[in-house]
Amino acid sequence: MSWGKIDPDRLPDAVVAYVDSTIALPILTAYALSKRKARPLRRLYARREALLEEIRSAHLGAVAGAAKGGRA
Repeated sequence: MSWGKIDPDRLPDAVVAYVDSTIALPILTAYALSKRKARPLRRLYARREALLEEIRSAHLGAVAGAAKGGRA
């Protein structure tokens, strides 16, 4: 039953698949991934120290700003 979602005039052209999500999702995901080029790897671990330092300095700046505002 389509509850009005499918136009009855177009029903002969429709394809109905009775599948469970555990079957359909991997198939649809594999199809979607096969249609795109692979993205380059980000290699975050190689930049770990620089990223951590950026987070530390942002945190210290936020703490210093809160201390100036009297909210520390």
